[in-house]
Amino acid sequence: GIMSRLKVLKYLRSDYKINKDVKKFLRKVGGKNFFMFVNYAGVHEKPLGNKAKNLKELPIEDRKERNIRRFRNRQVNAEEAINNLIKILKKENSFENTLLVITSDHGESLYENASQEFQIDYDIFLEDNTYKGHGFSLYDPEINVPLIFYWKGLKHQLIRETVRTVDIYPTILGILGIRKPKYLDGVDLFNDNISGLESYSEIPYINGDLKCIRTNKHKFIWSDRGHLEIYDIINDPLEKLNLKNDTKLVNFFKNKSMNMLAHFSQKPIEKTEIPEEVKKELIGLGYMKDDWHETKKYYYGFTRWSSSRQN
Repeated sequence: GIMSRLKVLKYLRSDYKINKDVKKFLRKVGGKNFFMFVNYAGVHEKPLGNKAKNLKELPIEDRKERNIRRFRNRQVNAEEAINNLIKILKKENSFENTLLVITSDHGESLYENASQEFQIDYDIFLEDNTYKGHGFSLYDPEINVPLIFYWKGLKHQLIRETVRTVDIYPTILGILGIRKPKYLDGVDLFNDNISGLESYSEIPYINGDLKCIRTNKHKFIWSDRGHLEIYDIINDPLEKLNLKNDTKLVNFFKNKSMNMLAHFSQKPIEKTEIPEEVKKELIGLGYMKDDWHETKKYYYGFTRWSSSRQN
C-alpha cells in the first residue's frame, strides 16, 4: 500500500545523498582509522510487470527488453556512485590507505531461466515463467555477485576459481595481518588454498527452503519437500538440462548436503537484540515485518496459487 511504499522511500535514499553522508563522515573522523559500510540501493527497482498500463499488450520480448534496459541504466548509475565515492576518498586524503571491498548481497535474474518446478502467479513473472528480479531461485544469475578488493598494497590478479561471500571477512583479516580465528568459516583468498571451493546458498520458499551447493562442475538445488535440480555447469552453464534422474549424482550430492548442513548445525547461535531504530529501517526496506506471521505472508503469500497448481 501507500504507507509501506512511503516507508521504503524513507530509507532508500539516493546514491547522491549517500555520498554526501560519506563526505560528512570522513570529515568527522578527520584522518583517523575508520570502518565504513556504504549500501547503494539505486539498482533496486521493481520491474514493469504484467499489470503495468499498456504493457501486457506488448510482445513478451519487448517487455523483457524494456526491463533489462532499465536495469542496465541503473547499473551505470551505481558505477558512477562508486566512482564518486573514490573521488571523495581522494579529496579527503583517505584513498591511499583505504581498503575498498566492492560486492553485492545477491545477483539479478534477467529472464535467463524459467522456474523449473513452480508455476508462480506473481506480477513480475511473464507467460513463459521467466522473470526479472531475485529471491525466487538459486540459478547462477541470482547467486553470482561481483567481488573486488582494492588497496595499493595488493597486486593485480583475477581469480577464476569459485569464491564465496563468506571468504570476504577472512580475506580482510589476512590483508590486515590478523590471524583468522579457528571457528570462522571461509578462507583467505590471497593466502589460502582456494582450489575446489564449494558455495552454499538458500532462500525461503513455500515448498520448503530452497538450498544449493555449487562446485566448479555441478550445481545441486534441493528443498526439504522433495524439490530437486542438478546441473552440469561446465557443459550446461545456462542450467537448462536437469540431471535429477542421475542416481549416482543425486546420491553424491545428498551425502554432501547432509555433511554441510551438519557442519552448520554445530555453529553456536548467539541471540542479539536489534535496536528499535534498526528494526524500523529493516521493516521500511522490506527485510522484516512487524511480526513473524506477517514475515511469512511477505515471503510466501504470492505462491498460494502455485502450490494449488502442483497438487
